[in-house]
Amino acid sequence: MVGGFLVKYTIVKDGKYTGVTYEELNEQILAHHASQNELVIPVENPPVPIAEKDGISIYGEISLEDLKSGKILELNSIFQNKLKEGFQTSSGIVLSTTAEDYQFYTICKERAKSKLNKAKPDTVVVTVRDKDGNILNNIPAIDYINMIEELEEYLESLWYHKAELEDKIKKATSVDELKAIEW
Repeated sequence: MVGGFLVKYTIVKDGKYTGVTYEELNEQILAHHASQNELVIPVENPPVPIAEKDGISIYGEISLEDLKSGKILELNSIFQNKLKEGFQTSSGIVLSTTAEDYQFYTICKERAKSKLNKAKPDTVVVTVRDKDGNILNNIPAIDYINMIEELEEYLESLWYHKAELEDKIKKATSVDELKAIEW
């Protein structure tokens, strides 16, 4: 599911839909269609036949805008998967990168700063929950603040990279340009 939509994957050959749509992909499916010089594109809804001839469905041509939409769905899927992976800080702790956890981390970061202002820096510790839900006690507050700042830089770089690629997708003028855009 990407952006609230259940994504399917459809096959395009020579600029036309083939009528083949998958719920999920694997390496064998991707390798097979690549060997046939076919594109695999994400779609919210599979293409609908425009006609039928001798009992065989005929599908229309795919537009560059359809390909762009598929590429953006693919980009969003990759972005969501990156967020699910979490982020390993320089201290080795893996933090969750979900929106809810990030919001919690930033609130705790402000609380840690407040505690530091009221006490000796080397005496202030915090409790941290890592990506897997493990509770880590007695983390120096300054280390925690640094971890969250690293996380913020990482998330900012992900968002920036995603926005940069979305812009390239929107500006693409050919299928070859779209194919060249990779995460």
